[in-house]
Amino acid sequence: MIISFFKTNHIAVYFYLLLYAFLLRGAFLFHPAMVPIPGNSFAGRFLYHNIPLQSWSAVFPQLADILLIITEAIFFNFILTINGLFDRHTFVPAMVFITFSSIFPQWVAYDVATIASVFILLSLYNLFRLADKDLSRNNIFYTSLYIGIASLFYFPATLFIAIILIGLLTRSYILRDFLLIVIGFILPFYFIGIWFYYQGDLDNYINILLSVFRTKYTLFYISTPELIFLAFAIILSIAGFFVWFSSSEYKVIKQRRLMNLFIFYFIISALATPAINSDKFIYLKTLMLPASVFAARFFDAKNLRFYHHILFVLLLGGIVFFQLVYFKVIGF
Repeated sequence: MIISFFKTNHIAVYFYLLLYAFLLRGAFLFHPAMVPIPGNSFAGRFLYHNIPLQSWSAVFPQLADILLIITEAIFFNFILTINGLFDRHTFVPAMVFITFSSIFPQWVAYDVATIASVFILLSLYNLFRLADKDLSRNNIFYTSLYIGIASLFYFPATLFIAIILIGLLTRSYILRDFLLIVIGFILPFYFIGIWFYYQGDLDNYINILLSVFRTKYTLFYISTPELIFLAFAIILSIAGFFVWFSSSEYKVIKQRRLMNLFIFYFIISALATPAINSDKFIYLKTLMLPASVFAARFFDAKNLRFYHHILFVLLLGGIVFFQLVYFKVIGF
């Protein structure tokens, strides 16, 4: 079955990932769509107004988004395997990452949040380095700097500063280290502020920043089939968590710390959803990164059983179903 193709580190797996991503997301090359850029996406607005997308075919940014997802999936897989959370001879985490990021059609349309995810993963890579024997203050600084850059594209990424603080608390209580987090995070916003200042538009910049905290706690619409499918994906993740929890690797202190960070990542993403000013349904995609870790643990079993394949086919079937509904091939 499909899962078996990715339980290897053979060079051919990169081709499998490329093919797999295009199978799940390639339909959007024929019907490209863009998620509206939030008003507080400084870098997103800059790219939109300075790159003549209107004179290009929308296929190009959609294609770039697919290639970016593949790159992120490979890097995500690298982060997990180099830290011993998964065997180095598997690309199942990359496969699950692509799958979970494609669950709903609204998550496949090209989006500045995809660019932000690159910097979130870079931050995660440096965050995991904090678990090494020797604590590097360069890693502390870059961990928050990358989140600051990610926030320039998608401001809700700011919430992951909480994950960095939790990660640092496991290693250090020195005030200087926490100041490095603050400095690293505000540095991109500081330089943006200087640019607004020389443009004579500093008041507008301050108002944009303040508008982020003027949150209206409103409900958002999610259909019953979407809610059921989202719950199905989360249940797979929970199953993966218990597989990891019952394994001998749980006794390794470093792995336990790192997996706990993903748990906090998941909880903070879930609890923060009502407070997001931008599209809450789009923001739910942030749940998929930590969920992918646990679901990958479930599907990366040494001996794949029949139910592993059945559940994965159901997952793929749901993705295809929602895309057919989205493109109005079938009515529902």
